[in-house]
This record gives sequence, C-alpha cells and structure tokens, in this order.
Amino acid sequence: MAKMSIQKDFFVTKSNTLNEFRPREMTLQELRFFTIYLSKIDPRNESTRVVRFSLFEFQAVMELGRLDVQQIRNAVDGLLTKVTGIPLEDGGFVRFQLFKECRLLKNGEGDWCIEIDAHDRALPLFFDLKSHYFKYDLWNSLRLRSKNQLRMYEVLKQFEKPGRRVLQISELKGLLGINESDYTRFNDFKRDVLDVCQKALAENTDISFIYEPYGKKGRGGKILELKFIIEKNRDYQDPLVLERFIGANLDDVNENVVYLDKIETEAKNNEKMLNFDIFWGEYPEHRRVAKKTALKEWDKLPLCAELFNEIMNGLKKAKKCQQWASDGGVYIPEPANWLRQERWKDAYEEPIQNFKGNNKNQNFKGRNWNHDELAKLEKLRIDKRVEDDFKK
Repeated sequence: MAKMSIQKDFFVTKSNTLNEFRPREMTLQELRFFTIYLSKIDPRNESTRVVRFSLFEFQAVMELGRLDVQQIRNAVDGLLTKVTGIPLEDGGFVRFQLFKECRLLKNGEGDWCIEIDAHDRALPLFFDLKSHYFKYDLWNSLRLRSKNQLRMYEVLKQFEKPGRRVLQISELKGLLGINESDYTRFNDFKRDVLDVCQKALAENTDISFIYEPYGKKGRGGKILELKFIIEKNRDYQDPLVLERFIGANLDDVNENVVYLDKIETEAKNNEKMLNFDIFWGEYPEHRRVAKKTALKEWDKLPLCAELFNEIMNGLKKAKKCQQWASDGGVYIPEPANWLRQERWKDAYEEPIQNFKGNNKNQNFKGRNWNHDELAKLEKLRIDKRVEDDFKK
C-alpha cells in the first residue's frame, strides 16, 4: 500500500462566493473530495493548485469498491464536469468548471497517483482571498454521511461569527442541492433534512444549531423562511484525522492490488498499440497489408522503449536500402514477415546510383537515366560496328 502523507492540520479555506454554489449534481463523495482538495492547497500560494492523491486515498474518498479502470474514469469524469460561476454587475454571469485536468500516473516511488488541477477561471475563488471567506478544520466534514449534512455544515459555518442566518426554504434547498419539487410538505423536510442535519452536526462537528419559522407565512400558513441560531459545539466526537478516515474506508488492500495491476497492464497495452500505429504509419504505404497479422506479430514482441527505437531505426535504414528502393519496391516484405524474421537487425546499405538524372527522366521502374551518357555509348557502338564492317 502506498504511504499517505502525514499532516497534523488540514484547514479548508472557502470563499463565500464558492459556498453559494448550488451542488445539485454533486454526490457526497464529490463534495468531500472537493473539501479535501481545498484543505491540501495553500490559499496564499497559487503554485499549489495541482494536488496529488495516492490511488488508495482517491479510492477511499470517492468510496470506490474496487480499483478497476472504468470506475476510476467515471469518478474522474464526474469531477471534471462540475461547474460553478460568478454573477456579473450587469445581472449576467460567467460559468466555468472547477477542475480542468486530472491525470493517473506513477510517482517517483512507482506508486499510482491521481493528480488534479484547478481550472484557470476558478483560481480567484481558491487563492489570494482578501475577504469574504471562512475557514474550518477538515475533520468536521469527514464523519458527515450525506450531502445534506455536509452542505448544511458549510452553509451555517459561513455565518458562525454573526451567529444567525435567515434563509428562505427554497434558497436553502438550492444550497443543499435539493430539487425545489422535493419535500413539498414542511413536516417531511423537517423530519428528513433539518432534524437529521441538526443531530449529525451536533455529534460530529464544531458547531450546532437550532431553527425556527421566521417572517411571513404563505397560503394556509405555509412556512417560507427559517431562522438558524448557530453556536459553538464542544460535545462532538473526537476529530477524525484524514489518515484514519482513509484507512477506515479501505476494505481490502490485497484485493485492490489485482486491479492496480490491471490498470498498469492496460496502460502498457495502450502504449504498445500506439507504438504499433507509429510503426504502421512509417512502413511503405503500398506494402501495408495484412494489418491484423502484423499486429499479432507485434504483440509477441517483448516491447520496451529500447526495442521500439531499435525497430524504428532498422525500418528507417531499410527504407533507404538498394533492395527496397529498386523496381518500385516489389522486394519489400510484408510487415508481418518483416517483424517475424526480425529484419530490423539486417545490415542495410544505401542504394548506389551510377547516373544522376532528372525526375522527369525516371522510368516506370524507378531508374534514373542520363540520356547524354547513353547517346555517347550508342555512338561508340555504331562507330565500332562501322569499323568492323570496313575491315571485312
């Protein structure tokens, strides 16, 4: 198992603008990943925008049951499609992605890692925050078990200092990522969202809250607004550090190693196929036949960077040799035979041309003819024949 970086404190620094983001399409795992990302960057240093997770950390945070390639791709694609935005003074808005690139790669120790980079347009929301932001210890989000709970914590934590916040229920639903059409009855919203979040925050975070109806009511006495009273909480469970959270979420490391091997095998196969495409593109076009057979021979090779370079250098020399250049290349072997017989190891000599001619004088077999030299030879032949006839 890859070693996890040990840090004593992880603080999430989040701009108020970013906290107003409506995460309707985000899962709990994606929200949690985002908070961990924010805790690993230095908000005063934009060069920390690229954050690296070990694959085991990524698996635990995203709660991937097994580390197969498709699950990793799906998780990464989900993160890269998340969009936020900022309002403009004229009433318009700008929308952009939170992240622009995610890479699966090996670190210097040979362990698989996930690297993720923030989108350029999102950087002002992450770095160099002068005002209008709040901060909390990462551990507050790690034990929360639903998107509603995590978002309720952040929505109220932003207003911890004033100690109160008034929200319309429709606005609160948006901030929690709940559809407006869900929980149309207040009692259902109270039972399944408000009370559950109240209990979860009191048990697992550094704040607690109480709430009550506020302001005018709608038709039939419908509650439209709520007032939240936010207080410091000292009755929470022991803070859950990130390393312990990661360890608790990993089911069976040995089982996962098999899937890591599959990832590595797939990466090697992709590289091997890419190299074959390069070889195939360089082979003389009129002799590119039986591609499937050639690919079978390619797959048999214990291909590495050194062997690939050796094959391509051998092909480069073969394309310049006398045999391949003469008679329109009819003596060039098929790619499969050339690979099977390891012909890249042959000693190829470049073609020797007796006469230098113009391309326009080149015949259909590819020879260059020097017509002046040929005329001289023809005259000598005629003169010799006349001389022989005279002697007779």
